[in-house]
Amino acid sequence: MPFPGRGHINPMMNLCKLLSSKNKDIIISFVVTEEWLGYIGSEPKPDSIRFEAIPNVIPPERLKAADFPGFYEAVMTKMEAPFEQLLDRLELPVTAIIGDIEVRWSTDVGNRRNIPVALVWTMSASVFSMFHHFDVHIKHCHGKVDLIVYEYEPQVFDRLREIYNFPVFPIGPAIPYLELKDSSCDKTSSYIQWLDSQQEDSVLYISLGSFLSVSSSQMDEIVAGLQMSGVRFLWVARGEASSMNSIISEPNVSHIVAMPYPGRGHINPLINLCKVLVSKSDNILVTFVVTEEWLGFIESEPKHDKISLRSIPNVVPSELVRASNMVAFLEAVWTKMEAPFEQLLDELDPPATLIMADTHLFWTVAVGNRRKIPVASFWPMSVSMFCVFHHFHLFQANGHFPVDLLDNKNERVDYIPGVSSTRLLDIPGFNGGIYPVIMKEILSCISSVQKAQYLLFPSIYELESQSIDALKQEFSIPIYPLGPAIPYIKPGDKSCSSPNSGFLQWLDRQPRNSVLYVSLGSFLSVSSAQMDEIAAALQDSGVRFLLVAREEASRLKECCGDHKGLVVPWCDQMQVLCHRSIGGFWSHCGWNSVREGVFAGIPFLTFPLFADQNLNSKIIVEDWKIGWRVNFKSENLVTRDEISNLVQKFMDLESDEGKEMRQRAKELQEKCLHAMERNGSSETNINSFIQNLSHFNGH
Repeated sequence: MPFPGRGHINPMMNLCKLLSSKNKDIIISFVVTEEWLGYIGSEPKPDSIRFEAIPNVIPPERLKAADFPGFYEAVMTKMEAPFEQLLDRLELPVTAIIGDIEVRWSTDVGNRRNIPVALVWTMSASVFSMFHHFDVHIKHCHGKVDLIVYEYEPQVFDRLREIYNFPVFPIGPAIPYLELKDSSCDKTSSYIQWLDSQQEDSVLYISLGSFLSVSSSQMDEIVAGLQMSGVRFLWVARGEASSMNSIISEPNVSHIVAMPYPGRGHINPLINLCKVLVSKSDNILVTFVVTEEWLGFIESEPKHDKISLRSIPNVVPSELVRASNMVAFLEAVWTKMEAPFEQLLDELDPPATLIMADTHLFWTVAVGNRRKIPVASFWPMSVSMFCVFHHFHLFQANGHFPVDLLDNKNERVDYIPGVSSTRLLDIPGFNGGIYPVIMKEILSCISSVQKAQYLLFPSIYELESQSIDALKQEFSIPIYPLGPAIPYIKPGDKSCSSPNSGFLQWLDRQPRNSVLYVSLGSFLSVSSAQMDEIAAALQDSGVRFLLVAREEASRLKECCGDHKGLVVPWCDQMQVLCHRSIGGFWSHCGWNSVREGVFAGIPFLTFPLFADQNLNSKIIVEDWKIGWRVNFKSENLVTRDEISNLVQKFMDLESDEGKEMRQRAKELQEKCLHAMERNGSSETNINSFIQNLSHFNGH
């Protein structure tokens, strides 16, 4: 005999189901009012539980909240007589009454008829103990059952057992777990199907009970808060469900327009970040904007359904010739892309709610500010590199810019906030290349970030915590390290690879950690003479190797491809780095390759060629201590003998120095993997950024 209310009927019914499942000789008559029989009569139950009804002698369920004291009085005074009459009509004699404590007359009925009574308290034992010590005593009772698990409240149960001279049984949790264990349960419900489509542990379930509810104004606040949070949720809203659905079923969509700098090393991390964002929120759409030439390069690559590719005209020199005149290429990027990009914004439906653009495209910040569209500036290189440019004025203040490196290249600077002591030779702007020519423009790009609304990095906090903390002290806008922004796969997973990938088949035949992977990037490369020295050295070393030689591949195959070496024009770098046979990575130290190598837990031979790569090499060798430099002893060439000796030493898995380096690489990999897990730093930052977008868009 439960108290007539969903919060009492449910645990009582679950207890009855549990009892009947434990003993086939137990028959249960479950007594409710005629109204409640209409509500629960079709719910599943075992054959050993039979519904019995008494007349509706109490106010209906839909009105009880309006006058609960009147409802409670009716339960206490009008249900006892029809319940006792029902006992007389039952075919089998009653051997026990299980009554809700709040149906207190069930004890009197049992005592009059010499039927044992077990009272069920449907709330916590702590609440019962509180009432008990207000001198509300249970008298003439043969037993009391509490639907709680002993381990939840052991001290309370132990005290109650000292007080009462009859058994006190915590036999919870009295929930419908039997149905959950049953594989035949109905999975066609729309809410189950919706939950099946969501990510694991991503949904907040909201239910405020089956009886009293909150005010309409509070319900409105809950609706607004859920919308602003950007969190997935399943809400049981009872009578408000229809009106809530009409509001929530039309969420505000964040339409991100992503604009990368036109280069593979910039496009890849930005589109990888876009893939992560759309996978985390149902309310994010991305339009990824590239030149027509780049659209031809990437349109066949896999992407999420919520990422659409759009193009602007080829207003910059072709990718095929840009290396021959980088100054002209950069001038076109900075002066000719803005107008067609802004025209494209006018064509988009829905309109852009965020511009996420490469920091090198400084004009995107001005476009966003003119149109009142927030801008997230995306810096695709290391945070340390950004710190160097952001504090470049300190070089002048300390007499280091301009400077002649002939006599000062090994001089170290230690005054850049967030950057450890570094040789001048390793700092962009000092080590040749294009930066000295375009330094004014690069610093303008860095300066534009102050007018953006967000600053994003494809890095992980644990990899560059000092640099990130230093910037957060100086910038008023949110800074999010959202890395690693790589094409994520599980180390050793080959499910994404083509069965015809010759390089993977070759790697499968090699011993664990035995292969040196050599790849010097997708843009600039070394001279043919240097490539010949590298190829010859690899042959001489006797070390197994996989060499990505791009357009030189056909020529080099003939001179150095044998059973210990493989030369290819291209390969899936993440698949290779995560393969069990890879034991080292000879890299040009582009920041994308660095993050991928760290993710794979592989030590580096560093061979920087351009731009930020010297600084990245320094981070690998000096800060993380997971690599060695390939040093130039002659002016422009590393000879085959130098390379051969270094490669042999580097790939010696038994040397103490090599073991320590590989152990540090594995430890850094663990930090990377942990950051990507639930509650990890990157996962937390990604979710925070998405929620911030929702607030900015007025969700």
